[in-house]
Amino acid sequence: MKRIRLAIILESLAAWDAQRRTSVVAAALPRDEFDVQFIAPQDHSFGELLRLANVEADVVHLADAWSARRVGPLLAARRRKSFVVTVDEFRREAPWLSRRVERFVYRQAAAVVAHDLDIAARRRAECGLSTDAPWTVVDDRSLQPVRVETSRAAICAELALPLNAKILGTLGPLTAERNVKDLIWVNALLRLLYDDVYVVIVGDGPQSAMLQRFAELMHVADRTRFVTHPEVFDRLAPHLTLYVDPARWSGPSSAIFSSQAAGVPVLAIDTPVRRRELLAGRSGFLVDEHDRAATTRHCHKLLGDEALRQSLGSAGRDFAASIQQAASTTAATWADVYRRAAAQS
Repeated sequence: MKRIRLAIILESLAAWDAQRRTSVVAAALPRDEFDVQFIAPQDHSFGELLRLANVEADVVHLADAWSARRVGPLLAARRRKSFVVTVDEFRREAPWLSRRVERFVYRQAAAVVAHDLDIAARRRAECGLSTDAPWTVVDDRSLQPVRVETSRAAICAELALPLNAKILGTLGPLTAERNVKDLIWVNALLRLLYDDVYVVIVGDGPQSAMLQRFAELMHVADRTRFVTHPEVFDRLAPHLTLYVDPARWSGPSSAIFSSQAAGVPVLAIDTPVRRRELLAGRSGFLVDEHDRAATTRHCHKLLGDEALRQSLGSAGRDFAASIQQAASTTAATWADVYRRAAAQS
């Protein structure tokens, strides 16, 4: 049997949410049926976009928002039917021209996959697409990288943290949408109340240098750790005191799932996606966008109440376990999507 050549295009091969999910999906695909390669641009020039659009493969999966916006129109213009688009983020109202281009891409794609029902409904409405369009909804938060067990002493030594540190962690690319600046601001307030609280920011991106300068200006550079290698997060997660996701607009988060699976309470911005990713009030808390005061209050409440943390962590672990049961079905659904796309090549 001829193997299906699958090319997965991402803006970066760093292990952010999209890469984490797709790498686990790729590992779960039948090896005798699929030949998978991951591709990222060397730069953002038009020539590089053309190189990605001309990749030799039976199926091309545009696995993040960047590849869908940049490479998708080139594939659609060539009437290449064997490509799959992932719709994985909430965002503010897009300009009229962007919606027209997205509608063209979605109509030409062999399959459009959303990680959440609300994201699918919202994007269809924005682009004026019929609800009868053949979109697939796959909640693949349950597909997680194999965790390498690391002792607290080892991870604290690696990150230059005291053994008794209360650790607030976050994972993701350092962009304006991630809103990490608010977390540093909260860290400055917490410093007035605690002498053992540290924030670990796992990520890299265009705002990295600015955020490090901001931490210095807020006098919390010594209480903040910037880690550029996202693989560290999987070893860090079980030792977090609290996972904080300050992102204003985003899709489902595998880091939130990982944290709950490790029994770590979660604090996140209130969005429709996040309302389904955690049990508000039971496995974590949701706060309004830019409400730094509420974020600080919740952090203070959790940091000072170990019994509450344990209760939220236990509920989160049970919630994650209920999602994990669907993991095998999720991998099979992705394989089905790729087979249908290959049939149109």
